[in-house]
Amino acid sequence: LARSIQCYLLCLVRVFQQLNRNVLSNALVLMTEELGLTISEKGTLLAMIPLGYVLTQVPGGALADRIGAKNVMLYALTFSSCCCLAVPTAHEKGGIYGLYGILVLMGAVQGPMFPTSSVYLARWMPKAKPGEPDEKAWGTSMLDIGISCGALLIIPVANTLADAIGWRGAYIAVGLATVLFACMWHVLAADTPAQCRYISSGELSYLDKYV
Repeated sequence: LARSIQCYLLCLVRVFQQLNRNVLSNALVLMTEELGLTISEKGTLLAMIPLGYVLTQVPGGALADRIGAKNVMLYALTFSSCCCLAVPTAHEKGGIYGLYGILVLMGAVQGPMFPTSSVYLARWMPKAKPGEPDEKAWGTSMLDIGISCGALLIIPVANTLADAIGWRGAYIAVGLATVLFACMWHVLAADTPAQCRYISSGELSYLDKYV
């Protein structure tokens, strides 16, 4: 049970990661209408998050070994949500370059999530045994499902929010939701089975033997 919860939590991490980074794709129509963005500016905005993301993936894996995968994910979620909340202010204070900067920063703080997810999963999923399902494969598939679900979910969510409260409100709403999930992650996630407060003694012994 405990390791299933950890996998579902990881799945939700990837969902919220996609929610944060893909608000832009859906809000860009309203932003263009209001801010008068050129085609070049729109293309550059869309490129900023991937640019930041690629810069921090390798350091992110090393950081997980130093401070723990749980903490890396917690900080990444928290800072990503702060970036979401700061997008409206970034434009008001810095214009288009303020938007460029905050989106690069969002990508940079999300970068460690990809390698850290694998580190985290490896500490919870037992080795494959003959005649039994491969739980590591199942855990990895949960990560991929999270990415797909997040990318799919943000389309109706961002469009509905932007239509109701504007593109700034959409960013703020997604940012606040991510803060709430980060709190849940802090309470329920555990770097290792031994650090999990709600794992049973039987499951702990099993994972000690097979992980």
